[in-house]
Amino acid sequence: MSGPKGIAYQVVSAEELLRRQTEATRSRVAARRAAVATLRIAVGEELVADIPATRADSLGTANLAQLGVLENALVAEEAAISAARQRDRTARARSALAAELDSLQIELPALRFRGTNEPRAESRPAAAPQLVRRLQAVLDLATELDDSLQGDLRRLAEVVADPAAAPAKALGFLTEMEARVTAATNRQRAQERLTRRVEELGYAFADLLSSKTEEGLKAHVILENLTGRPDQVGIDAAVRRFGELDRSRAAAADRRFAVEQATAVLREMGYAVEVGPVGADGELVALASTQAWPHHGLRLVFPAGRAGLHTIPVAFDDTDVRDDVAFEESSCGDVDRLRQGLSERGVPTDLTHHVAPGGLAVRRETRSAAARTATPAVRKRKL
Repeated sequence: MSGPKGIAYQVVSAEELLRRQTEATRSRVAARRAAVATLRIAVGEELVADIPATRADSLGTANLAQLGVLENALVAEEAAISAARQRDRTARARSALAAELDSLQIELPALRFRGTNEPRAESRPAAAPQLVRRLQAVLDLATELDDSLQGDLRRLAEVVADPAAAPAKALGFLTEMEARVTAATNRQRAQERLTRRVEELGYAFADLLSSKTEEGLKAHVILENLTGRPDQVGIDAAVRRFGELDRSRAAAADRRFAVEQATAVLREMGYAVEVGPVGADGELVALASTQAWPHHGLRLVFPAGRAGLHTIPVAFDDTDVRDDVAFEESSCGDVDRLRQGLSERGVPTDLTHHVAPGGLAVRRETRSAAARTATPAVRKRKL
C-alpha cells in the first residue's frame, strides 16, 4: 500500500528509438542534399557535368537503410565536386602564373608546371639550377593560395631570373618567399579544415538545428556565430554546447513519450486524463480521475530535467480523511498497474520513494484547474 510515489523511468522502446534515429538521419541527409545542391551551383555545371547527381527526392518515405545509402552517395558526390573545384582552381592559378612569367620574358629553362611540357623561349641566361628548383617548388605551393601573394611572386620571379642580380640577393629573396608562402599555405589549409569541421558539425546536429524547439533556436545562433573564420576554441565550445542542447531535447522527447504512454495506460484502466501545459518551471502535470472514486484522483507530475514522475493522490471536494486513506490504499494497485503498462510500452520504471497511506494530508485539487488543455493524441510504441 502507498500514498504518494516517486518513479524514475527510461525510454527503451525499440520503435520509438528507431523513429528518432530515422528522423535524425533524415535531417542529416536533407542538410547534405541542400549543401551539395548549393555547391553544384557555385562550381558550375560545366565542371560537374561528369559527376552524377544523387536522387534524394523520397526522404519523407525512406527507411533507415535507404537513408544510409542516400547519405553515403551524397558524401561521395560532395567529395567529387570539391575535388573538381580544387583542380579547376589549381589549373587557373598555374595558368595565371605561367602567363605572368611569359609576360616578364623570364628565362628558366628547367621551370615547368607539373603536368605540362611546354618549353619556354630562351631570351636570358639561365638562372642557377638550384634556384630554379626552389622557385618551382614555391610556385607549385602558391597555386593553392588566393591572390594575396601574386604580386610578391612576380617580384620573386623577376629577381631570381635577373642575370644582373647578385646570387646572394636572389637566394635571400627566394628564402624569404619560401617562408611566406609556406606560412600562408599552412594558414589557409588550417582555416579550410576548420571551415570543413563547421560544415560537418551542421550535418551531425542537423536534427537539432532543424527542430522548432528552444534548443534548436539556440543551436542556430551558435552555428551562425561560427561562420566566417571559425577558430578551434569556438568550434570546441560549440560541440560541447550542441551536445548539451541535444541531450536536453532528447530528455524532453523522453518525457513527451512517457506522458503519452502513461495517459494511454491510465485510459485503458478506466481513468479520464487531462494534461496541462508546461509550467513556468518546465513541470508538466496530468490529472487522472475515475468514476469509481468520484471525489478523488491521481495527480501525475513530470518534472523538468529529470526522467521521473510523482503520483500524488488528490481530493476534489471536502472529503473525509478516512475516504482519503481508502483511496490512497486503492490507488496503490493502480500505480503498480501503471508501471507495468509503461514497461510493456517500452518505458520501464523504478520506484524511488513512497509514502504510506495517511502519512501526508491529501492534497486538495479543483477539477477546473486540471482541465487546462485537451488530452494529446497517443502514440503506442512497442519494445
